[in-house]
Amino acid sequence: MRKITTLIVAALYVIGIVVIGLFGMKIFNLGGSVYATNVVLMNGEIEQVSKDMKLIWLGDYYDGMTFQLEWKVYPEDATDKSVYFSFDQSYGHTVDENGLFTFAGGTNFTVKIVTADGSKKEDSVTLVFMAKPGA
Repeated sequence: MRKITTLIVAALYVIGIVVIGLFGMKIFNLGGSVYATNVVLMNGEIEQVSKDMKLIWLGDYYDGMTFQLEWKVYPEDATDKSVYFSFDQSYGHTVDENGLFTFAGGTNFTVKIVTADGSKKEDSVTLVFMAKPGA
């Protein structure tokens, strides 16, 4: 009986090694949520001024001016990729759920984009109403 138990344990051990060798050490999430680990603003015109400061130069303000903010939530398989925007609303600017800003004036302001899944990952950028110097 002891030999059979030892053989079964050894066989299971070998099968485990073969399965890990074939499929790797992937962790499968069976029915659970995958939380965001990062959110990154993706607009091509972002200028990284310092480690903590990014700018987008919008040019001169005009009535009806809009701007589309673009972002990506990581990992790719995050269960909830929704975000919300945080900014000083006293200037009268508005934003829709797709990141389209409509401006009410030419006052520079900082926008923070935050994941809505509870992980609170964020990125931010300052929108500047003037042409980029030297451009």
